[in-house]
Amino acid sequence: MQRDVAFLHELVGIPSPTGSTEKAAETFVREAQRRGFDEAFVDEVGNAVAVAGRGPREVLLVGHIDTVPGDLPVALADGWLTGRGSVDAKGPLCTFLAASQPFIGREDVRVVVVGCMDEEEESHGARHLIPRHRPEALVIGEPSGIQGVTIGYKGIVKVRYALEDDGIHTGAPFASVPDRGLALWAALQGWLARQYGDSLFTTPTAKLTSFQTLSLPNGRDRIELRGSVRTPPGFDTDALLDFLRARAGQGELDIPEVSRAWLSDKNSLLARAFVASIRAQGLTPRYVRKTGTSDMNLLAPAWQVPCIAYGPGDASLDHTPQERLRVSDFLTGIAVVRGSLGQLAPAEARAVAVAT
Repeated sequence: MQRDVAFLHELVGIPSPTGSTEKAAETFVREAQRRGFDEAFVDEVGNAVAVAGRGPREVLLVGHIDTVPGDLPVALADGWLTGRGSVDAKGPLCTFLAASQPFIGREDVRVVVVGCMDEEEESHGARHLIPRHRPEALVIGEPSGIQGVTIGYKGIVKVRYALEDDGIHTGAPFASVPDRGLALWAALQGWLARQYGDSLFTTPTAKLTSFQTLSLPNGRDRIELRGSVRTPPGFDTDALLDFLRARAGQGELDIPEVSRAWLSDKNSLLARAFVASIRAQGLTPRYVRKTGTSDMNLLAPAWQVPCIAYGPGDASLDHTPQERLRVSDFLTGIAVVRGSLGQLAPAEARAVAVAT
């Protein structure tokens, strides 16, 4: 346990914002090699990969090693580890590494742990995995709390809009360029408000993340806005895109990402294994549906396999200056994942494989 905590502390102490993950990935691979994993390497795009076992059955544990920016103090004190990435998502990733260690040398199964390099941006690391693996089960490393089994994520439509036109006097009876940009966003929010569901997870929501106004030397005004729409399962994304294109007018509309919502089967063998393992730790399991997105949205539809997300940590601390992980939760998370993997690939299967 001391080794697991020490390594998590070390990894959190290595800054790895998206685009600068090389050192953290190399450190992860060296640790896997020291622990005797059957394979450990940094792949072609920069994902950190550790493989326990050499069998034909494959289970993927996919976390991410990149973080959002933020130079937070890193400290291990009073039962807590503070620092950027402790929750999102080096805590879950280190949980996977420790939990899969008993599968080293197995001839019946391969447990593949991946620390993806671009989850906080365009998920190039996860996209690289799609044609290279065909797992029978997939676990995503994201904070769910030690009692939570995440079975769903909302989708996302990222919106970029720019508009440029002649500047006008503030007393003119016409809408200014900033007025017109804000009107587009207000219209979007009004359109979404008519499509409410019975919970936050089933209701589409929009968030404006930036709005910039520029007065250009040629006397023209320009606005640039960025935002995103979080979409529930079954949402008509094509209708949303048609609405935005119709309202964009002479502006420049860009949709850099469309990721649809995903909801997994909570009665799958994988989900039941995690529920049972959580109960074995004396805890009460709960199913979680998240209003954000993760690599589940990309990988689960591509592979069409049972999928859940799990990891220690309070997801409300993601991306915040208060990011911190309780050490006891980290250790409990290791036990939960290890117990779940044991149900998916029980130890007696190894004896059968060796005997045959």
